[in-house]
Amino acid sequence: MPPSKRAAAPTKDDRPSKKAKSSGLDSQRPKNEPKLKRSVPITATVVPENDDDASDEEAWEEEENLAGGDHMEVDPPSENIQKEKNRAEDRRTQKALTKERRSHKGNYDLLSEAKKKWQVLLKKTKEKDGRENKKALVTDLMTLVQGHIHSLCTKHDASRIVQSIVKYGDTVAREQVVKELNEAHAWPELIKGRYSKFLLLKLFRLLPAHRLEILRQILPPKREASTLMKLLLHAEASAVLADVYELYSNEAEKDWIVRGFWGKEVTLFSPDTQENKGRGLQPILDSMGPDVERRKRVLREVKGNIDSVFANENKSSPTHPIVHRAVLEYIKAISIAENVGDDSQQIALRDEILETLITSLPELVHTKDGSQSVRLLIAYGSAKTRKNILKTLKPHLDKMATNQEASLILFTLFDSVDDTKLLIKTLLPSITPFQNEDLAKNVIGRRAVLYPIVGRTKRHFLPAVIREIEATDAIVEKTSKKDNEVRRKELNEGWAGELIRWVEQKGETILSKIHESEGGDDSGANGSVLLISEICLEAIGDKTPLFVPLLQPLTRPPAADTFLPRFYKTLLQGGHFNHATKSIEQSTVWPRYEFATALFNTLGKERVVKMCVEDESSSVWIVVAALEALIAAEELDTKDLRTNVKSWFGEEERSSIEKEEAKGSKMLIQTLEKL
Repeated sequence: MPPSKRAAAPTKDDRPSKKAKSSGLDSQRPKNEPKLKRSVPITATVVPENDDDASDEEAWEEEENLAGGDHMEVDPPSENIQKEKNRAEDRRTQKALTKERRSHKGNYDLLSEAKKKWQVLLKKTKEKDGRENKKALVTDLMTLVQGHIHSLCTKHDASRIVQSIVKYGDTVAREQVVKELNEAHAWPELIKGRYSKFLLLKLFRLLPAHRLEILRQILPPKREASTLMKLLLHAEASAVLADVYELYSNEAEKDWIVRGFWGKEVTLFSPDTQENKGRGLQPILDSMGPDVERRKRVLREVKGNIDSVFANENKSSPTHPIVHRAVLEYIKAISIAENVGDDSQQIALRDEILETLITSLPELVHTKDGSQSVRLLIAYGSAKTRKNILKTLKPHLDKMATNQEASLILFTLFDSVDDTKLLIKTLLPSITPFQNEDLAKNVIGRRAVLYPIVGRTKRHFLPAVIREIEATDAIVEKTSKKDNEVRRKELNEGWAGELIRWVEQKGETILSKIHESEGGDDSGANGSVLLISEICLEAIGDKTPLFVPLLQPLTRPPAADTFLPRFYKTLLQGGHFNHATKSIEQSTVWPRYEFATALFNTLGKERVVKMCVEDESSSVWIVVAALEALIAAEELDTKDLRTNVKSWFGEEERSSIEKEEAKGSKMLIQTLEKL
């Protein structure tokens, strides 16, 4: 008789994922509501879920099943029958004790009834035919818990019930929850709660009209400074406040949150007027008039608050956007003479704040304000300051290269550091496709790889990004000694060698993969081809070794019509087409004629003719561009090659080309006549 096995409890891996659990619940999110994402520090070893509707809504049955552990051992059957019975009896006894213990707690009957209704509500939300009854279920649940919301929302299990009312209920139900919590003055307690924080985040997302009202209770007027600092250093409240600031708040609400950083003098005596909302620290300093000592006093308090955050044991606080906003406002303020005095005092204050931030700079680079703060320190800094910042960021350069905000810091380093040899030695090992193949496939990563050789071209940078990069140009012009053109040339020459070597070793593989594919969309491979074309056209160095690996895929017919003909056409034309001037921007470092010559020598007559007559219509443009390159090389003696290539297209070949009637056929015939 085969041994029977006691069913094991579900392990951690067997549990439904959060995504699976919420599959039936996300219908509550409006279809046109954007998915909110938290900014993730580049130092994070585990990337948190970017779910703005996070909660711990799980079924109680699962908790009870897992109460004894994630896995239950399987014992042999026959010899352990008595042991099985004893275990079953122990479980029944334990359940009875648990029930008796809970019955002595307040609201036990209420909570038991609410749990039953809550379980039905969750079940109905996952059934298509039951969703119509959700409203009635929420109404019943709200009627049951009304008047007890404050006492429920701080408990592990009961908090989920209130969360469900807010999530699935209508505005009336949500307003009732807010009303009860307002009457209990519960908000300062909820933001610190391990379970109640989820309810608070839902209310911030679903009731925007009450956000400022709730914030003013969490951060009371005249007491914002002391309260904010306590919350930022609190284990639970810190992350909640960061989410509220980053995901849900408008400018006025953000200004109220960060206002506590400005210190007691500002919160007590500076007017909380509409003119000062959403505009930062400087308008408040301007409202103080020409009293420099008072401005300095306020700035000292701001600096003290920043120091307390970065010196605290709560290591997550320095990663929060609230802190980064305060740091940015402080750096801007100490760089204005009216606030602190002459240049020497500004430099001293910047050195002080850098000393506070230097070990935590990697924690700042992932947000917009944090990135701008680091870029200002680089732009204002001396050569020694820039070297220290570069040293601190070095272990994180690979992640910075693929982060939208952090990559801007790399561009500022490229534009400001005068010691280009040190810059290349530090950055190149981390920002190269050899070390990280994903850089070529990632649009942000490609920008970091290409910036030293292409600069701020609109082919890769949106106008808004270019404006961000240009924001520090005026400062760098005063603090850097080397001419910009000299710096760019040195960077290109030092950076190009490694990139050209990458094309030589990987180019044929990348191009062949696309050439032999069935036409499927591979954005990663497309990005790699774009990187190859820019390296060929812009990098300073010998490109002759690239001809064979680049042309080798053309020796075979393509599996499908791809975008590669456009790539080869760009190289054979010698540059990109400028839509403004309606002309080709000729590269000064790409040997266009030599590449066209290599194409004809590598492919030969048979392959070139087949590209024009055997259903390879898009390949015709490659041949046309190569012929035009020969014609354009007037200063070189190309007569023999032109005559030879022209002889490949006799009457029979030309007749076949004309019969094809493919795009480019007429252009090919016309170009052959010009040879």
